[in-house]
Amino acid sequence: MGKSAVELDVKEDATLREVLLMLFQSEDARLKIFEDDSALRDYVIVLKNGKHDGLLTKLESVFPQVFGG
Repeated sequence: MGKSAVELDVKEDATLREVLLMLFQSEDARLKIFEDDSALRDYVIVLKNGKHDGLLTKLESVFPQVFGG
């Protein structure tokens, strides 16, 4: 099974809460995440702005199943 990706155009100073809101307000992301449980394991979030390593680390700790952890 291939990985799916949702690209979020996130501003540089976005908070984790803002990123999560964007994720769950994205119809494509919601449909994929809630389609079935196994979809979570194959889900990848791509942040377009490359300055979000810290946020990605936080997201990985909050949703380890999303990032294959």
